[in-house]
Amino acid sequence: MYLYIGPGLGVATIVLVIVILFLVLSSLIIVSIRPIKRGVAYLKNLLNGNK
Repeated sequence: MYLYIGPGLGVATIVLVIVILFLVLSSLIIVSIRPIKRGVAYLKNLLNGNK
């Protein structure tokens, strides 16, 4: 019975993994916003005939 960690620690581990995944995904999205915005602006200028 020394290896039994109980149900609380298992739930905490699952929540911790979900939080870490959320942080990683949100940081990737935040880092990729600027290039996406620049690409959209480039396409707008290209379609409008401006350079």
